[in-house]
Amino acid sequence: MNHIKGFDKEQKQFIHDRDDEKCQFQNCQKKGTQVHHIIGKSYAYKVLKWKLKKINDVENGVLLCGKCHKKVENPLTWRDYVKYFNDLIRNKKCFAFDS
Repeated sequence: MNHIKGFDKEQKQFIHDRDDEKCQFQNCQKKGTQVHHIIGKSYAYKVLKWKLKKINDVENGVLLCGKCHKKVENPLTWRDYVKYFNDLIRNKKCFAFDS
């Protein structure tokens, strides 16, 4: 699989709504404009052997501003942010996505 499909339009909108249109990175309060896969698509598919449905589950997505998105996509440090984002999303469990 050369290209792994990302979140669809409805999933992106759900994540924007759930995250209140704000960047979810630590103390950043900027407008969130980019939906980020907490566990990257390629890593999830190739290493973890996740199916596409799990890769694109809204619980694997978080809204970030462009600057923070670039910061968390660093190949040397992205793993440092996984627990932070997973805990953040778990605390928002009141939201449910109906696909």
